[in-house]
Amino acid sequence: MPLSRFYTTNIDNYHQYQNLNEIWYLITFEDLPSPLIHYL
Repeated sequence: MPLSRFYTTNIDNYHQYQNLNEIWYLITFEDLPSPLIHYL
């Protein structure tokens, strides 16, 4: 089985294109809210 090629191209802090086996995917990242911490 031939090795798969994997490429990435960053667009900005929240978007990235990834190429896997000649197919391009747009990946979108999102900031998660910080967990609520209750102090006693």
